[in-house]
Amino acid sequence: MVRSNWLISSTVMSALMLVSAACRPSGINYGLPAIVGTITYYQPGGRDSAYAAVTVNGTRLVPVVAVNAETLKLVDYTGSGEYLWNSTWRSDNLGVAPDSDCVLHVYQSDGEAHSGRQVLPRHPVISGPEIGGVFAQGRDFMVFWDGVPKINRYELTLNLDYTYNNVQQFQFDTAIVLSRTDSSVQIPAATIFPVYVDTVNSGAGIVTLTAETGPNLGREPSGNISGNGIGYFWTRSTDVHSFHIAGSGD
Repeated sequence: MVRSNWLISSTVMSALMLVSAACRPSGINYGLPAIVGTITYYQPGGRDSAYAAVTVNGTRLVPVVAVNAETLKLVDYTGSGEYLWNSTWRSDNLGVAPDSDCVLHVYQSDGEAHSGRQVLPRHPVISGPEIGGVFAQGRDFMVFWDGVPKINRYELTLNLDYTYNNVQQFQFDTAIVLSRTDSSVQIPAATIFPVYVDTVNSGAGIVTLTAETGPNLGREPSGNISGNGIGYFWTRSTDVHSFHIAGSGD
């Protein structure tokens, strides 16, 4: 099996990063409690939903965490020594809508930490490739989308998996940070179909586009949490398209 990872430049900035907040390096130093939180707006099963995920590390007691006036659910906590606590908070259906302000609050026994206001973005809409469409060997891969207002950036991830020469498997994964003014990206055919790939048998791919507001965790040295805590809080909204990769003889 061959696995490829590739990074592409945008008109403003380009950086390899991961969608999962747990995998992004925060660079937070422990002194004050360290806080990382995000709200993701998505459409599971065709219905709109906002999902909140927050981690709080280094509080004297287990805090209370809320977005606006809505308290999140405590799902896990552990002691970290020196009478400090780490905790994880969730909400699977947060009562916020696109274009609304979101503020994170962490209430503690020795003071509150809170974020700046972040607007929950509207859904980005991928106009190409079509859901269930067919992508052929030898073509550049193009993604187009409609712009979203009031955001700081887009993140695009592409995952491809196909067989070639009857028995070999090729996987391609990339994540790209794009400017808020971008509306398309092009990945050259030679990158996803290397010269040693003679005959593609079949495969599939998924492209995910995320619109984000707030500081870029792992890429900006300071976050937006103030008061009794430091860290990052941002909001995002996604669109996902899956497609087929046609065999060379199709």
